[in-house]
Amino acid sequence: MEKRTFKITLADGTALEGLTLNGNNYISDKKVTEDVFRDNLSKVTIEGPDGAQEHENMKLVQICKVGTKYWFILADKTADEVAKEAMEAKMNEMKQAMKVLLTGEV
Repeated sequence: MEKRTFKITLADGTALEGLTLNGNNYISDKKVTEDVFRDNLSKVTIEGPDGAQEHENMKLVQICKVGTKYWFILADKTADEVAKEAMEAKMNEMKQAMKVLLTGEV
């Protein structure tokens, strides 16, 4: 049986190639760390034997090293998670604006 392999392209163009899939775990022979995914999952393309899928707003669920391989799970963020992140970003902007208004510090 032919090995089914996948390619994942992240928002910055980083490509993780030659991945296999076990359940919802992608498995890489090459070192993969959390840093690869940090702030890099706003747009993700997953290509496999059945075609390509475009995703927006994904999250890294877990990543671990098992033997010599790196296993990781990506998932789409829920609408609630996206809304919460947008609210937190707006709150941080408002805090910064208040700081500037009250202290004059930028």
